[in-house]
Amino acid sequence: MRIFWDREHATERVVIEPGEFHTASDDRVICTVLGSCVSVCLKDSTGPLAGMNHFMLPDAVSKDALFSSESGRYGINAMELLITELQQRGARRQDLVAKVFGGGHMLDIDGSASRIPTSNLTFAISYLKEEGIPILSKDVGGRWARRIAFHTRTNEVAVSRFVRKAVDVAHLENNYRRRIRRINGSNGFVLFDRRALP
Repeated sequence: MRIFWDREHATERVVIEPGEFHTASDDRVICTVLGSCVSVCLKDSTGPLAGMNHFMLPDAVSKDALFSSESGRYGINAMELLITELQQRGARRQDLVAKVFGGGHMLDIDGSASRIPTSNLTFAISYLKEEGIPILSKDVGGRWARRIAFHTRTNEVAVSRFVRKAVDVAHLENNYRRRIRRINGSNGFVLFDRRALP
């Protein structure tokens, strides 16, 4: 995670990587770049609290196994950590509203793993529906990467789609996927890794 001053918007800009999340109660811009990964932006509809995560399921998951598989636990943990931190800071679960982004088909992989972007999206949308959190908008799928900037005070999200350098995003996500699969296969299983990519 990197934090720096954004002169254009006269506020702090927070850049999150895969496996990270951030919450804020003041005016900030939370940014990330998405390929196959998904980000969910959550906003307290009654107050200033907001937050965003960035996650990927390490393997494709059938819709029936979204909430029971080892892979699905990554998504559950990503969502629960974000929601819990917002609640600890004063938000109520029933007041949260969501926006969903990402899930582009960027990974250079074959077979069932090529369905990971769809699994990521299906998980995020199904989880929010199950929790009764309304989705106000989404920009998902396709064959491009996205750069998103979540303005926490206004709940506006600026989305830029790009194909140029998208291969770099896919490379980073492939590395992240391999790392979390390796952790998943070891005795030291970690559900959600807040560190930035190496």
